[in-house]
Amino acid sequence: LELSEKRLEGLGEKLNGLSPLGTLARGFSITRKAGQTKLLRSQAEIRSGEEIETILSQGRLISKITEVSDGPF
Repeated sequence: LELSEKRLEGLGEKLNGLSPLGTLARGFSITRKAGQTKLLRSQAEIRSGEEIETILSQGRLISKITEVSDGPF
């Protein structure tokens, strides 16, 4: 029984690490156009002058795009 509990605890930790909240806690963010739910995956989806919403582990930001580039970061 103790072995099963430890295994279950380990699986729970792995699951938390894969969750969106776990990803945010590791320093990543989620970005989408302001007022929309679809996530941004490419600079081709946004234009200069548009607003984006960035979701962090603690809070969110609304930013206005001033430049879009397709070059390496």
